[in-house]
Amino acid sequence: KKEVAKQPVIKAAPSADEPGSGFYVQLGAFKEKPRAQGLIDQLRHHGWNGVLSKKTNGLYAVWAGPEQQRAEADKLQIAIEKKMKTRGFIVHQKGT
Repeated sequence: KKEVAKQPVIKAAPSADEPGSGFYVQLGAFKEKPRAQGLIDQLRHHGWNGVLSKKTNGLYAVWAGPEQQRAEADKLQIAIEKKMKTRGFIVHQKGT
């Protein structure tokens, strides 16, 4: 009889509509989801985590992060500006 190795339980990350708590750098908000996804793809290409947050006004906000400390988000904002030539601004997402 062949034994099947147990797979570790992996906690699901927050969905795209429910970003986790922390500080993020918002880099844009788009009416069209594919445009927002394109910016997320660029972030990931540079090694950063990108999150899509659908707003109540129907726009798709693109956030980089999260960082637990504001100072770390400030550093992330500067690094993104240097590589991608877009500044963005810091947003704080509170946990549910």
